[in-house]
Amino acid sequence: MKRFIMMCMCICAISTASACGSSKSAEISLPKSYTVTADISSDDFAGKAQFERLEGGWQISVSEPKTLAGMEISLTDADCKISFEEMEQTFSREELPANSPIFLTARVLEKCAAGKVSGKISSEDYDVEMKNDKPKSAEIGEMSVKFSKFAKNKPHSVCAVYYVN
Repeated sequence: MKRFIMMCMCICAISTASACGSSKSAEISLPKSYTVTADISSDDFAGKAQFERLEGGWQISVSEPKTLAGMEISLTDADCKISFEEMEQTFSREELPANSPIFLTARVLEKCAAGKVSGKISSEDYDVEMKNDKPKSAEIGEMSVKFSKFAKNKPHSVCAVYYVN
């Protein structure tokens, strides 16, 4: 009897210990294509950008701060194209700054799509608050993100018109 009780206690202790340190996962069903606005703030940055999740990447439009307003970022798994005013530059994704507020926000949204609403990215802990299967806010290290204007993108369709004489 003592062995049975000890075995039950060991199983409980092992299962409790193995749950520590894991990232929170949730059943999230973000659409494959959506648009969301992010208000990003930290001690040294405040900005606003629209993130559009597309098949194969992101289209990001920065609207604040004013010095970066109009910057367009196309982000895929492999590379990143940044267009600003009359300049355009393409980088491999590995060359991007790991702690950039814009890129951290995109990476957290990618983690949400994979069902991970908390964990670690670029040595920063993150935690996303979801509401009705939509991101509401996120804490990424010392940075705060408030999400708004979440909208599922409509599928693009092509219509062909034929004229017969």
